[in-house]
Amino acid sequence: MNSPNPTFEVGQTVTLSASFKTPSPANAPVDPEVVLLTVRTPDGANATFTPTHDSTGMFSLEYVTTQVGYHYFKFTGTGNLNAARGGSFETVQSPAGETPCC
Repeated sequence: MNSPNPTFEVGQTVTLSASFKTPSPANAPVDPEVVLLTVRTPDGANATFTPTHDSTGMFSLEYVTTQVGYHYFKFTGTGNLNAARGGSFETVQSPAGETPCC
């Protein structure tokens, strides 16, 4: 997700991703010992996931939306690197009788 607060339709799959790097000046990709992803849904509930390790320092999760409203997410890395990366996105209801396009 590159743009701030992108919008999706309920039922669409959203790819949430984060990268972790060592502090400057090295700024090299690094894997925290543990990475968790927390998603807060529009109703205020939190769900925690273990994301996929895509490559050194890169983690992602395919998240299927189920509620209309703003979703907030945070990847938290702990252990050898303590860091957090987060963002948000909005979901809207599909027009009546239509299914999500993508």
